[in-house]
Amino acid sequence: DICIIAGWSAPVQAVVDRAIRDPQRRTWAGPHVAPGRWVVEANPGDTGGTLDTVRLLAGPRLSLARFDELAARAGESAASTIALWGPRALDLSNPGMSLGGLLMPVPLTLDGLDVGALAWATLENVGFAIRECVELARGVSGLAAGVVSLTGGMAASSVLASMLANLLGEPTHVHHPRAAATGAALVAGVPPAELLEASANAGGHATLVEPSPSDHAEADERYDRWLWLRSRLDKLADEI
Repeated sequence: DICIIAGWSAPVQAVVDRAIRDPQRRTWAGPHVAPGRWVVEANPGDTGGTLDTVRLLAGPRLSLARFDELAARAGESAASTIALWGPRALDLSNPGMSLGGLLMPVPLTLDGLDVGALAWATLENVGFAIRECVELARGVSGLAAGVVSLTGGMAASSVLASMLANLLGEPTHVHHPRAAATGAALVAGVPPAELLEASANAGGHATLVEPSPSDHAEADERYDRWLWLRSRLDKLADEI
């Protein structure tokens, strides 16, 4: 299984049956709370942190729910705006710094740039980075497929949940934003012999978000363009 804990950052953890270390050291390996299980973790860095920064710049009183609503309204009309704010699959042996920015058609007076387009591009940047981490975690762990689960504060974003399902082309189980905290409480307070049953009961309240085949194809194209633009931006950063 793959779990995405989308909070300030968004650790992407693949659950495996042994410790797996990436020869290139791009991921972390660690023990799972369940006996005999381990995790391979990829991380995209400041995802929720980036979202909060952009959201507060757009309006000091702009709530996450309102930010999400504006992004949903923008939808396809925001397709020409692409954010490269920083979230990406990090090389965890050397995270470093990179160049970022926002690309949109200019002159701005032609089509304009509103908060909805900014919100959509920011959430999509997070989605792209998470997909890149899922691919990295699966590549290192050797997992071809498995249940994908989303929790953390950003799980409250219906736009992000839908984006992820379409980007991955897989059903995504969206749990309560505090599901990870609930898991920690279970580990601390439930006897080990009862942990499996308690965890299964707690995990049975997810909402399943299904991908759309047509939206998945479009998301694939936008993801590939984002990767290409980012590689060009990295090259520009090296030249500068």
